[in-house]
Amino acid sequence: MLCNLICTLALAVAAPWQKPAAEPASAPTSPGPRRAFGFSYDEPKQRMLLFGGASNPDVQVGLDATWSFSAAKWSALAAKGPSARRGCSSIFDAKRGQTILVGGGQGDDPTSPVFDDTWLFDGATWTKSPASVPGKRTHFAAAYDRKRECAVLVGGMNTENGKMLGDVLEWNGSEWKASAAVAPDGLFAPQLAFDEKAGLLVLISTKMPERKLATWTFDGATFAKLDENGPPVIASGQSLVTLGPRGGVMLFGGFGAEKPVADTWSWDGKTWKQLDAPGPSARVAHSMAYDRKRSRVVLFGGEDGTKVLGDVWEFDGRAWKESKQ
Repeated sequence: MLCNLICTLALAVAAPWQKPAAEPASAPTSPGPRRAFGFSYDEPKQRMLLFGGASNPDVQVGLDATWSFSAAKWSALAAKGPSARRGCSSIFDAKRGQTILVGGGQGDDPTSPVFDDTWLFDGATWTKSPASVPGKRTHFAAAYDRKRECAVLVGGMNTENGKMLGDVLEWNGSEWKASAAVAPDGLFAPQLAFDEKAGLLVLISTKMPERKLATWTFDGATFAKLDENGPPVIASGQSLVTLGPRGGVMLFGGFGAEKPVADTWSWDGKTWKQLDAPGPSARVAHSMAYDRKRSRVVLFGGEDGTKVLGDVWEFDGRAWKESKQ
């Protein structure tokens, strides 16, 4: 009996030279730190959608997953679609109830391959559009025009010859069509968002070398320059977002004269105003989207110059509050 007990114990305890079996890696519960990703609000399902982006150098996998965020919780969606990319733009098409993902590249280096494709997401499935493509470009501006019910893409840089583009493209639900409108000259790191109260798109770009923000509105035919002395230190990496039915647009972050900033600005249709609203830390390459159900702006990610961030913040029109995930 003693021999049997000793043998049983010997089998139960692993020999010192035997490595225990590795436990299977648990599935991630959030996208983790991200920068330069596509971010938009899925109106029918009342959730944020995130795709692509880049993370910290040690993270090389999982960047081709689609994530949703609602009720302070991230969920990975079982939806295979675009390949991993950074610098893409995500726009929700309210008329057709689908998310449009356009552009992006494989890396940060200017010589990295750039995608010339358009993907559509119906809330469950990604579909690559077989129609015309916007051309290989980076640093373009894109947003949805709720009045004219079309997505609009402005400018960018042609990656094949390095020249800045001045064209305007519009998505009619099946293809990108060239507009007769011409974008303003000298756009640098432009951003675009829709002012619902004015019924106009708002375009911003840094005026160089003054490093001040210039602002135009676009009615579908003409760009009207309204201000060229906006926020003085924002040069690039900022994020612009609609403020929904209340009207106006909001700007956060960007790269200042020497480092990222943590400033919040609002545009009321006539002037820029810096808001006394402490919240997210200074950052660039983050993104914001407007939650129409809860009437608030949601901000995620970015980088602060030393690391990539993975925090979520919400702005209710008065103050920022971090969303604990």
